[in-house]
Amino acid sequence: MKDNPRSEQALLAQNEALRARLEETEEALRAIRTGEVDSLVENAAAGPRIFALQGLDAQSNRLRGELLAQVSDAIFVVDEERRLTYLNEAAEGLYGVSTGEVVGLPVTRLFQRRWLHPEDDGIATAALRETGRWRGELIHVVRGGGAIPVETSVTRLRDADGKDSGQIAVVRDITQRLAAERELRKLSLAVEQSPESIVITDLEGRIDYVNEGFVQTTGYSREDVIGRNPRILQSGHTPPETYSALWDALDGGRSWKGEFYNRRKDGSEYVEFATVTPLYQPDGSISHYVAVKEDITQRKR
Repeated sequence: MKDNPRSEQALLAQNEALRARLEETEEALRAIRTGEVDSLVENAAAGPRIFALQGLDAQSNRLRGELLAQVSDAIFVVDEERRLTYLNEAAEGLYGVSTGEVVGLPVTRLFQRRWLHPEDDGIATAALRETGRWRGELIHVVRGGGAIPVETSVTRLRDADGKDSGQIAVVRDITQRLAAERELRKLSLAVEQSPESIVITDLEGRIDYVNEGFVQTTGYSREDVIGRNPRILQSGHTPPETYSALWDALDGGRSWKGEFYNRRKDGSEYVEFATVTPLYQPDGSISHYVAVKEDITQRKR
């Protein structure tokens, strides 16, 4: 059976038209990503269709796109039907997708929301309706079932006529921050429950913090000592050279260990072994001093 020349020519023409449309789509996506043009997405029977609309302020759009592409937080835009019209590179990385495969599709292709509290959904909806803005924390469940804790800021968008045209969301992965907060809570709990007295002072020697161990040992409440100098504990029986050695070490940025003969609020005396250490900031400067002190009165006796 001989090939039909007309059928072959028609097939070639269709293939060429398809190739051209694919190239146009890829070019439109590139322009949308760089901010050179605005985008319009229409759901057609054959799937989402992408239209590129040349903006009147193309230079401004381009600059906006370049800035959004460099932002480390994930940014995406949805229309009134909650279909995706824009993603920056950080959003692609966070959700494991490419712009080409999700633009024009529902935002649920990126994630499913899991609220931390049942009432949060209603609070977010009300805030967007009344103020046009909402910010909060929730869980984004991505493809594959992974759950990402995020901090999200959503702003309602309006067109030139003031009508709602969609929303823009800035999403930050807070996995590391939450892990750091958990570790900090553990540390705070350990410090607060430590039987030793723990005192933190500023560079002028004013007390910023004392733990419960300090309160139990000295009889002073936190309100009694915050903002005051630890010398309120002095009994007058600590040798002067002890304080000289302490400040020589601290002035040199070193830790110091030694004994203090102190007096409680009720007037009774006690002996404590102290380790005083400078607290360094990332830039190498000293911001505070921390003292960990153990009551050794019975041991000395």
